Amino acid sequence: MGRYGEITVGQARGIAQDWLAEVRRGVDPSAERATARQAPTVKELFDRFITDYSESRNKPSMVESNRGYGRRYIIPVLGQLKVPDVTRRHLEPDADDVEDADEREPRPRRRAEDVQHVRGVGHAPRRVRTRAATSRSTRNAKRPG
Repeated sequence: MGRYGEITVGQARGIAQDWLAEVRRGVDPSAERATARQAPTVKELFDRFITDYSESRNKPSMVESNRGYGRRYIIPVLGQLKVPDVTRRHLEPDADDVEDADEREPRPRRRAEDVQHVRGVGHAPRRVRTRAATSRSTRNAKRPG
Protein backbone atom coordinates (compact mmCIF):
# COMPACT_ATOMS: atom_id res chain seq x y z
CA MET A 1 0.00 0.00 0.00
CA GLY A 2 2.86 2.34 0.67
CA ARG A 3 5.58 3.21 3.11
CA TYR A 4 4.88 4.55 6.55
CA GLY A 5 4.23 8.28 6.42
CA GLU A 6 3.35 8.45 2.70
CA ILE A 7 -0.35 7.89 3.35
CA THR A 8 -2.45 8.14 6.45
CA VAL A 9 -3.84 5.16 8.32
CA GLY A 10 -7.34 6.10 7.16
CA GLN A 11 -6.26 6.16 3.51
CA ALA A 12 -4.57 2.75 3.91
CA ARG A 13 -7.76 1.32 5.42
CA GLY A 14 -9.76 2.68 2.49
CA ILE A 15 -7.37 1.06 -0.01
CA ALA A 16 -7.54 -2.25 1.88
CA GLN A 17 -11.35 -2.13 1.87
CA ASP A 18 -11.35 -1.47 -1.91
CA TRP A 19 -9.05 -4.47 -2.46
CA LEU A 20 -11.25 -6.64 -0.28
CA ALA A 21 -14.36 -5.55 -2.21
CA GLU A 22 -12.63 -6.47 -5.50
CA VAL A 23 -11.75 -9.92 -4.15
CA ARG A 24 -15.37 -10.45 -3.07
CA ARG A 25 -16.49 -9.56 -6.63
CA GLY A 26 -14.13 -12.23 -7.97
CA VAL A 27 -11.35 -9.96 -9.20
CA ASP A 28 -7.79 -11.11 -8.51
CA PRO A 29 -5.68 -7.99 -7.78
CA SER A 30 -2.41 -9.96 -7.88
CA ALA A 31 -3.29 -11.29 -11.36
CA GLU A 32 -3.91 -7.71 -12.55
CA ARG A 33 -0.51 -6.65 -11.23
CA ALA A 34 1.15 -9.67 -12.87
CA THR A 35 -0.50 -8.80 -16.19
CA ALA A 36 0.71 -5.22 -15.88
CA ARG A 37 4.27 -6.44 -15.22
CA GLN A 38 4.15 -8.66 -18.33
CA ALA A 39 3.03 -5.80 -20.62
CA PRO A 40 5.63 -5.06 -23.32
CA THR A 41 7.76 -1.95 -23.28
CA VAL A 42 7.55 0.55 -26.13
CA LYS A 43 10.94 -0.69 -27.38
CA GLU A 44 9.73 -4.30 -27.46
CA LEU A 45 6.55 -3.28 -29.29
CA PHE A 46 8.54 -1.19 -31.78
CA ASP A 47 10.86 -4.12 -32.51
CA ARG A 48 7.82 -6.32 -33.02
CA PHE A 49 6.31 -3.72 -35.39
CA ILE A 50 9.49 -3.81 -37.49
CA THR A 51 9.68 -7.62 -37.70
CA ASP A 52 5.97 -8.48 -37.92
CA TYR A 53 4.69 -5.60 -40.02
CA SER A 54 7.26 -3.35 -41.65
CA GLU A 55 9.64 -6.02 -43.00
CA SER A 56 6.80 -7.92 -44.69
CA ARG A 57 4.94 -4.91 -46.09
CA ASN A 58 7.57 -2.26 -46.88
CA LYS A 59 10.58 -1.91 -49.13
CA PRO A 60 13.95 -2.38 -47.40
CA SER A 61 14.65 1.36 -47.56
CA MET A 62 11.40 2.10 -45.73
CA VAL A 63 12.18 -0.55 -43.11
CA GLU A 64 15.54 1.14 -42.48
CA SER A 65 13.84 4.53 -42.35
CA ASN A 66 11.38 3.21 -39.75
CA ARG A 67 14.24 1.70 -37.72
CA GLY A 68 16.16 4.98 -37.81
CA TYR A 69 13.09 6.94 -36.75
CA GLY A 70 12.62 4.59 -33.81
CA ARG A 71 16.29 4.77 -32.79
CA ARG A 72 16.36 8.58 -32.97
CA TYR A 73 12.97 9.64 -31.64
CA ILE A 74 10.86 6.89 -30.08
CA ILE A 75 13.18 4.57 -28.15
CA PRO A 76 15.29 7.22 -26.37
CA VAL A 77 12.18 8.94 -25.01
CA LEU A 78 9.61 6.17 -24.53
CA GLY A 79 11.53 2.90 -24.91
CA GLN A 80 11.58 1.89 -21.23
CA LEU A 81 7.91 2.66 -20.57
CA LYS A 82 5.32 -0.10 -20.50
CA VAL A 83 2.83 0.37 -23.34
CA PRO A 84 -0.23 0.76 -21.04
CA ASP A 85 1.61 3.50 -19.13
CA VAL A 86 2.04 5.74 -22.19
CA THR A 87 -0.33 8.70 -22.06
CA ARG A 88 -1.17 11.55 -24.39
CA ARG A 89 1.15 13.76 -22.31
CA HIS A 90 4.11 11.55 -23.33
CA LEU A 91 3.30 12.15 -26.99
CA GLU A 92 2.92 15.93 -26.87
CA PRO A 93 6.06 17.99 -27.57
CA ASP A 94 7.59 19.82 -24.64
CA ALA A 95 7.99 23.58 -24.76
CA ASP A 96 11.78 23.05 -24.88
CA ASP A 97 11.45 20.87 -27.99
CA VAL A 98 9.38 23.54 -29.71
CA GLU A 99 11.95 26.22 -28.83
CA ASP A 100 14.77 24.03 -30.19
CA ALA A 101 12.83 23.58 -33.43
CA ASP A 102 12.41 27.36 -33.72
CA GLU A 103 16.18 27.88 -33.41
CA ARG A 104 17.03 25.52 -36.28
CA GLU A 105 17.69 26.98 -39.69
CA PRO A 106 14.74 26.53 -42.02
CA ARG A 107 15.20 24.41 -45.11
CA PRO A 108 15.60 26.55 -48.24
CA ARG A 109 12.43 26.74 -50.29
CA ARG A 110 12.45 25.73 -53.90
CA ARG A 111 11.59 28.45 -56.34
CA ALA A 112 9.14 27.90 -59.16
CA GLU A 113 11.91 28.33 -61.75
CA ASP A 114 13.90 25.54 -60.05
CA VAL A 115 11.31 22.91 -60.93
CA GLN A 116 10.49 21.67 -64.39
CA HIS A 117 7.47 19.53 -65.26
CA VAL A 118 8.43 16.53 -67.35
CA ARG A 119 5.95 14.29 -69.13
CA GLY A 120 7.12 11.09 -70.71
CA VAL A 121 5.19 8.71 -72.93
CA GLY A 122 3.16 6.41 -70.68
CA HIS A 123 4.47 8.05 -67.52
CA ALA A 124 2.81 10.27 -64.97
CA PRO A 125 4.00 13.87 -64.91
CA ARG A 126 6.84 14.45 -62.47
CA ARG A 127 8.81 17.36 -61.17
CA VAL A 128 12.54 17.54 -61.77
CA ARG A 129 14.99 20.06 -60.34
CA THR A 130 16.76 21.99 -63.02
CA ARG A 131 20.53 22.13 -63.36
CA ALA A 132 20.54 25.84 -62.46
CA ALA A 133 18.82 25.10 -59.15
CA THR A 134 21.31 22.34 -58.37
CA SER A 135 24.32 24.53 -59.09
CA ARG A 136 22.84 27.45 -57.14
CA SER A 137 22.24 25.28 -54.04
CA THR A 138 25.80 23.90 -54.31
CA ARG A 139 27.26 27.36 -54.72
CA ASN A 140 25.47 28.70 -51.62
CA ALA A 141 26.29 25.69 -49.45
CA LYS A 142 28.45 26.35 -46.42
CA ARG A 143 31.73 24.53 -46.60
CA PRO A 144 33.31 23.12 -43.43
CA GLY A 145 36.40 24.74 -42.12
